[in-house]
Amino acid sequence: MTYNRILIIRIDSIGDVLLSTPVIEAARKANPKAYIAFMTRPFTKDIVIDNPYLDEVILYDKDGIHHSVFGTVLFAQGIKKMKFDMALILHPSNRANWIAFLSGIPVRVGHDKKSPWLLTNKLPYLNPQGLKHETEYILDVAAAAGINYPNLKPRPLMPVSRQAEDYIAKFLADNAVEDKDRLAAIHPSASCPSKTWPYDRFAKVADALIEQTGCKVIIEDVKFARNVQDNMKHKSIILQGA
Repeated sequence: MTYNRILIIRIDSIGDVLLSTPVIEAARKANPKAYIAFMTRPFTKDIVIDNPYLDEVILYDKDGIHHSVFGTVLFAQGIKKMKFDMALILHPSNRANWIAFLSGIPVRVGHDKKSPWLLTNKLPYLNPQGLKHETEYILDVAAAAGINYPNLKPRPLMPVSRQAEDYIAKFLADNAVEDKDRLAAIHPSASCPSKTWPYDRFAKVADALIEQTGCKVIIEDVKFARNVQDNMKHKSIILQGA
């Protein structure tokens, strides 16, 4: 099945957006002439902003101007003017389903969970079973819309701009990290406390990496990096608001 204007929706976390990128490639290869847009949140936009298979990235500011019901309705009215003929909702979300519905998109594909009556094509939400890779579950949503591209390797794609590469190179140079150095990055937080490992254990791992491999350690969480560093014997590099 082919479509002229496709909206792919993923408005949750960074890692989940990254794992969803194979769907963009599948949609493009199955619909080479289509206009394809990806709707995501401001803090995840860099993952898809330079994706070569996309025509546009649309930002839904769930925690900002679109947080209220009124803001979401206005956002949906803007999407409606773009006249998409199909929406792929890659993660069950009341907001995503309502936006697709209020936008008047005729084919709305997603999971049978969280306001599923707003969808036209539904599939069971089996991801929590973990019987296959998350990307494969995500590609199942595309398949439910009739988007099947054989021989597609389900590998995430995140293009990195030259500007970002230059920024990183300067940051590493400013922190005395040379090309020959081994580097380990630690991200010591999660979306909720139940998923967060104790800081002193992160600190022990960081010290062990330094002592046993001679690598340098970057702690890439602005809010909790100091908690880890304060429990370490060795010095680490902390991303301060970078």
